[in-house]
Amino acid sequence: MSVKIATKFKEWIYFHIAKEKTDFMSLNRLRLNLSVTSTLPSRESYVLQSRKGSKRIQQAMGDTSLSFDTMEVILNPYGQAPLTAVAIFHTAESCCVSYTVAGHSARSEYRQEIKEAATSHFVPIWGLYPDEDNLITMTLVDSGSNVISSRTIHIKTKPLPIELEEDPKDSSYPIFRDNEGAIRYYLTVPAYRSELIGISGERYLLAEDGIATPTPSGPQPTRLHELNLLGCFYRTYYIATGIHNGMCEKEPGGNLLVSSNSLPSQTSDIILEIDRQTGAVVKRQKHLSSETVFPSPISFTDIPCISNIKCFMPETLDEISYSIVGWLNAPTLYQGASIETTDAVNLIQLRRKYNLHLVVSGDTLLIRIGDCQIQEILFAKIDRIYQMDMTPFLSTEENSVPERYTLAVPFTEMYSGTYRIVLRFADGGQEVLSDTVTLSRTRQS
Repeated sequence: MSVKIATKFKEWIYFHIAKEKTDFMSLNRLRLNLSVTSTLPSRESYVLQSRKGSKRIQQAMGDTSLSFDTMEVILNPYGQAPLTAVAIFHTAESCCVSYTVAGHSARSEYRQEIKEAATSHFVPIWGLYPDEDNLITMTLVDSGSNVISSRTIHIKTKPLPIELEEDPKDSSYPIFRDNEGAIRYYLTVPAYRSELIGISGERYLLAEDGIATPTPSGPQPTRLHELNLLGCFYRTYYIATGIHNGMCEKEPGGNLLVSSNSLPSQTSDIILEIDRQTGAVVKRQKHLSSETVFPSPISFTDIPCISNIKCFMPETLDEISYSIVGWLNAPTLYQGASIETTDAVNLIQLRRKYNLHLVVSGDTLLIRIGDCQIQEILFAKIDRIYQMDMTPFLSTEENSVPERYTLAVPFTEMYSGTYRIVLRFADGGQEVLSDTVTLSRTRQS
């Protein structure tokens, strides 16, 4: 066999049989209309909250009876940015809108002007104070800069989370402060290193802090979100090998580049190119800083950082997609297998014995790692078992976990059915949960 033919054969093996490769067309079919029910505690996913917010906004935009005097004001429309709001109303004539959020002093007033004239108005309101009855003065201006009408509205906000009240420097929530040091914006989703990376289309990338995979340098985040500053989440990408110190767009609106790890024993040695629509890893390249320069995160020092954000109309629901791709390790499927199980334990027993916390978030199981190392997770039903092997990631020195983190287990690659959850630990122990997870796929309108 010639060298050229051998090389071609190796390339074919890599692209078609290599462990990292996945049939993303099949996975996308699996993800369609996935719903997850469980006796485990559950919480709404960020995308579900975004969809609910979008529906409410679209209903208001379609209500032409909402005038300037009877406008609908929605605080924290997508559930993740508590110091933002949107005002929705309609006018008979095309006009522009400006508003001022009263500050604690004249120098901390926040002003915003929307220069695009329209008859249907979607006005993002920034710069609210926490735990206050905020006073906002809104003004309509015609094409000749003449004031048509003006009014004041009040928006009552909730207190800051305890973490931000006690010590914002120790919090990983992204925040903006005004020129007097007061917090006037924050996201409720913790960000790795408290960083937001700006990309095109007034969107941002956020690696969620705490939901991670173990690596030699410590846990690294595995969930990458694409969102806007109103807290609307468009997509979530699951980076199985961890996100290290860089992420960006390859080009405006194009694929994403993420610094990651090629092996459990390596740290930040490759750059993954991720398909923006499917989450598929389409290219892996050696990490060369001279070839790829990741942008710096946006500054959180002053509220004017967001003063130039344009008024934008809410996207249709069809344009909001949610994608989670990948596993910590590609799952091994056992057909027609069964498990010899011990007596099942409930969540309270699991928490007391191992300090483990489990919750279902959308189509993902989140496991808060406690004082033990999980070596294997099995999802079992009568005709199949999915195995998630974490052996390559375990510390060989001790069975305890040096750093706390949350492991994300996407259900998107699993077929429908009711599964038992079996946890096997590095010290040889095993526990079977009495709680189950049911996956189903029904076409939804």
